[in-house]
Amino acid sequence: LPEDAMVTVTQLACLEEGCAPLETVVGRLRPGASQRQYKIHKATDAVDANDLLQVCQSWGYAVQKSVIDPFFKES
Repeated sequence: LPEDAMVTVTQLACLEEGCAPLETVVGRLRPGASQRQYKIHKATDAVDANDLLQVCQSWGYAVQKSVIDPFFKES
């Protein structure tokens, strides 16, 4: 992402019918560009590398899962 980009992660109650009780919304903000959002229908602590890979792909970023996986390894 460019240095001027901001990423937000918010856990919200999902009020849509058939939705999990909690959802995680990932947002991308950039000056002069419209906000992008991606909803993951699970709680923030249940988000995994595959979910973040989907976020990146939906925003047009070609990211390999091997780049994201280390963030989910427990030390």
